[in-house]
Amino acid sequence: MSVCLVALGSNLGDRRQTLDRAIEMLSATAGIGRVYGSRWQASSPIGGPAGQGEFLNGAARLETSLAPHELLQTIRHIEQRLGRQRNQRWAARTIDIDLLLFDQAVLDTPELIVPHPRLAFRRFVLAPAAEIGGDFVHPLFGWTVAQLFDHLRHAPNVMAICDLHDPDRGQQLAMNLAAATGARLVTQAGTSLLLEIQQPTAPWHITPECPDEDRLAEFFQQPPADDAACGKPLHPFTSLASVPKVVAIRSLRRWPRLPQFPWVERNPLARTPCPWLLLPESQDVALAELKAIIESMQ
Repeated sequence: MSVCLVALGSNLGDRRQTLDRAIEMLSATAGIGRVYGSRWQASSPIGGPAGQGEFLNGAARLETSLAPHELLQTIRHIEQRLGRQRNQRWAARTIDIDLLLFDQAVLDTPELIVPHPRLAFRRFVLAPAAEIGGDFVHPLFGWTVAQLFDHLRHAPNVMAICDLHDPDRGQQLAMNLAAATGARLVTQAGTSLLLEIQQPTAPWHITPECPDEDRLAEFFQQPPADDAACGKPLHPFTSLASVPKVVAIRSLRRWPRLPQFPWVERNPLARTPCPWLLLPESQDVALAELKAIIESMQ
């Protein structure tokens, strides 16, 4: 039996009843064993249309004999039975069930990406997931879910944006992100820029830097510090004094969300110094993704 972690959320109708019913339906599915659910936690909607109601979110740990795509079809069938409609990204919904982790599987298909590409950057996902699945290991980062949640809570609010193909485009993306989030632009020594993002809880800093891919790979192959990588000196990010909360990368490679970068190929289960994600080619899509990540980390 495989062990999996899923996230659940709802912000339409009787949210608690819908979420409880989703857990019951998962438990009653042939090929799914015991299901352990977290407590339901309230969160604000991220991205999408304005005026949405508050979400209830949670996570479930389950055992299954189903293959990943079979489990995905089961999840979609349950969503459909509970009234889910997919009309607009990040819109209000009766139920949302995402497959976060499936053992140590790494999948990138048009229908399913595992691990979930935004697992490490969403407080409303990591908080309940750590409650019932803190020992799960992210197969690309090498961090447990509990370590990812600790890093999200305690690492400094720093995001590094690296465009390995076009540094000027990366800097423009950082400036657009700052403008979209009410940032204060701070000029540093040399050509590096820090963008201070004013958020309700604490300011964010964004640095648009462009180390080459070899230097970036060297950074990610370092053994992490014992304190969940907080405060570890950075080699490629000269304008930062501490490890960023997340590194956003745009590479020369065709866009798959889970690329086989050198640090993944050489030691896939070693802990990376911090979580990372790949940016899509479109500046508008990348901007929307990064805005949502900053919101969801709060």
